[in-house]
Amino acid sequence: MERTAANRAVVNLLAAEGMEVPITGPLGSLSDAVGELLARGQESGAVAARIRLDEVMALLVSACQGALHGGWDADLRRRTLGIMLVGLRPSP
Repeated sequence: MERTAANRAVVNLLAAEGMEVPITGPLGSLSDAVGELLARGQESGAVAARIRLDEVMALLVSACQGALHGGWDADLRRRTLGIMLVGLRPSP
């Protein structure tokens, strides 16, 4: 149940940023979707090549747990995700 709630929170956070993530199974499906987004971002140069999938998943799961247990409002969730996404960008 916690995993489902975490998946839903991640999907909602990504959806708030205009990204659609189909969730049809356990966290592995989410990891596959995020991995695809990460690869596309790195191929386009929008995401630093040094960023690894396990790092992105750790950030997403941590943020979701914080949001679920901390009662974050939509604005805080949006701003937190924004900060995380900025950190994925290549250095200038």
